[in-house]
Amino acid sequence: MKPNVLRNSSLRGVLFLLLCIVGMGNVWGEKYKLITSTDELVAGCRYIIASMTDGSGAVMKNYVFDANNWGQIETNATNSYITYQSGMARLTLGGSSESWTFHNGSYYLDATSTTSSNHLKGSKDIDKYNKFSISFSNKAATIKCKGKESKNILRYNIDSKLFSCYNDGQKPVYIYKKVEEPEQTQTVTELTISGSASKTIYYVGETPSAEGLKVTATYNDKSTKDVTSSISWSFEPATILSNTTSVTATASYEEKSAQYTYNIINKGEKTFHDYTLDLSTNSYSDASAKTVKWDAVVASMTLSKGEGTYNANQYLGGSGNKETRFYTGHVIEITPKTTIHNIVFTTATSEGNTFASILCNSTYTNATASKNGNTVTITPKDGNNAISLTLNGPCGCTAMTVHYLPVVSTLTNAGYATLCLPYNATVPKGLTAYTATDNGENIKLTVKEGNKIAAGEGVVLKGDEGTYTFIATEGSVSATVDNQMVGVTKETQLTETDNAYMLTRKKDDGSIAFRLLKTNYTLGANKAYLKVDGSANTRELIPALWDDNATGIENTTENNTTNIIYNLAGQKLMHIQKGVNIINGKLIVK
Repeated sequence: MKPNVLRNSSLRGVLFLLLCIVGMGNVWGEKYKLITSTDELVAGCRYIIASMTDGSGAVMKNYVFDANNWGQIETNATNSYITYQSGMARLTLGGSSESWTFHNGSYYLDATSTTSSNHLKGSKDIDKYNKFSISFSNKAATIKCKGKESKNILRYNIDSKLFSCYNDGQKPVYIYKKVEEPEQTQTVTELTISGSASKTIYYVGETPSAEGLKVTATYNDKSTKDVTSSISWSFEPATILSNTTSVTATASYEEKSAQYTYNIINKGEKTFHDYTLDLSTNSYSDASAKTVKWDAVVASMTLSKGEGTYNANQYLGGSGNKETRFYTGHVIEITPKTTIHNIVFTTATSEGNTFASILCNSTYTNATASKNGNTVTITPKDGNNAISLTLNGPCGCTAMTVHYLPVVSTLTNAGYATLCLPYNATVPKGLTAYTATDNGENIKLTVKEGNKIAAGEGVVLKGDEGTYTFIATEGSVSATVDNQMVGVTKETQLTETDNAYMLTRKKDDGSIAFRLLKTNYTLGANKAYLKVDGSANTRELIPALWDDNATGIENTTENNTTNIIYNLAGQKLMHIQKGVNIINGKLIVK
């Protein structure tokens, strides 16, 4: 029986040694336990030598083995366990209790003692300075050099946290042994979606986006991990439909899934308006200018003269030139007047057809670019922000086409709204545009001549409930001179000092009026307000009167009892009421 026990004991020792060696490969996250007895010293296993006398801790560092340097790395060595960190010396114990050695796979720990210093270093050969005796007292380890019995491996001092070979009197060290734990398989038990969807405005036909959403996986050991980059997303609906008001995003990862539903603003069908700009017919600024500025809506621009070593007299456009060129270092700035969908450059012909590639590979701000033959399409990340590109080489272009999204205005069942456009436009069918003037008692609303709105002009819209798209109009449109409607094309902060009046509907009779703004208010993009001279007028509510001749709105009496009368809320009335009435399908003001 005894031989079998010995054999089994030997087998257990071999298996334990194999486990220690196999465990050497997995470095990150290795856990080490403080040992306090020689019984826990096993050849072939890994150890870390540390000091923890002052509470901050220090661990012997790897470079102690390849140079004559004291080695240290700060860590929390005050606990019963420490976790391996980059730079720590993970030492493999060799030899026996009579003469232990430490090595890191390349060098043996060497406790050389000289007259000038007491170094720890690394040596490839074993001699008397590589061999140590190890004992324990009150958890601290005494590691004594066999070649010089008066020298112990100790921490140099409390300030430097350095290790060396000294006589007694320096700070003690402690030994941590690698903990061998069976490998556990992590499995995902739950997915959690946090954050909020960045993109909430969509046009029909667009694909929903999960940008802005973060997905966290919870595992069976209660640990968590950000797995957003590994998620497979699906959406319901897969593309935006005309009646889509919300999107459900489903995140899938390792057979688990989670859902997130968010509301969207549906802008309806996407309508583009194009401007094609011929670069060969424009004027040029001084040759020293290196910035080309383009208005992305108005079909005119100023280009700078070509610069560079190719041909200093070669212009960006015009007859007599072989090619139209920009040169390295030129900055092209494109300022949108409304939301840009994309911009398409048509490049000139060059040997090897390199112009499109150069333009596509230039440095872009707020945009990305893609090439297809001799055209380069620039797609903005935010269609309302300026685009800037710095050319990385000479590039010739002949035309630029800007595709932008027109402004869309929605009228509620009230039938009224304000509007300001960044471009000239014709008012779509079903709407009428008005300007406003103050006569001291009320606000007169007058139809815009030709029903056209000038860029930057504030107007009041009237029409049936619905969504209307404003397409840009070529040619000039004149703004009304005495119009007191002030329009904004970007979100604007108003205060009570602006003397701003907001379009409103009176509760008592449903008529339209302008109410003085008495608090801070953020006016949305492409909206308008009425501005009245505050020094001469302190009225809080100013009634509005429509231009009767232009609108067909008539003053009348209530003598005609055969008429069918409704108010603006659609309620049938017995008699005409003060304000706006709908009589036999016509708007009547009393």
